[in-house]
Amino acid sequence: MDYLLQVKIGALVGLLLLTLFFGLIPARIKWFRDTNRTELHRTVLSLISCFAGGVFLAACLLDIIPDYLSDISAELDVRKVETSFPLAEFIMAAGFFMVLILERIVLNCREAASTDSKVLEICIAILVHKTIIVFSLSVKLVQSAVRPLWVAAYISVFAMMSPIGIAIGISVMEAKLAAGALIQAVLEGLAAGTFIYITFLEILPHELNSPGKQLLKVLFILLGFSIMAALTFIG
Repeated sequence: MDYLLQVKIGALVGLLLLTLFFGLIPARIKWFRDTNRTELHRTVLSLISCFAGGVFLAACLLDIIPDYLSDISAELDVRKVETSFPLAEFIMAAGFFMVLILERIVLNCREAASTDSKVLEICIAILVHKTIIVFSLSVKLVQSAVRPLWVAAYISVFAMMSPIGIAIGISVMEAKLAAGALIQAVLEGLAAGTFIYITFLEILPHELNSPGKQLLKVLFILLGFSIMAALTFIG
């Protein structure tokens, strides 16, 4: 088996296991699920959520969107596609609305039911980013009083997305499809849209509009952003 293929398959398995492990930690630890919250308990959870917001913001602005815009621009140039329509931005918007529509459907259903070395470096960076993000997402779900079964379902779906993406990428590249790079760029755009949605409609508004510790919340957002910025710079 080719070395690069081994790395990709290893990343696929590693992403799935690490995401499930770190994603289910908050759901299994009683402290995160405590409903009789003290002021300190609420503050800690809020600051963790703000840190998550900074992580998502950095991943979105410093990693996903720049890579996507570069890739989609290169692919459109190769195919000599010239248009005044902002196609790259439209694909990101499609990812944004895809998450919005899916979330509304899930909420409505729940209410109705009453409740090479470069490749290796990239894989390691993805593993680190994914671990931070899924832990933050899980804390956010638990903090929002989502039922444990739903938390497990959300984390499982989230955990499977990257491995599925890697599997699709491996299939496309191994098949040597002419449109392989274009397909990858479009998927990156959809992913960018989902990050924009989660960052600006889910995490940041909820925390910054709730009273108390406003400056501390901003500092934790900056902390999350700075750590991800450092990881991006190193990677």
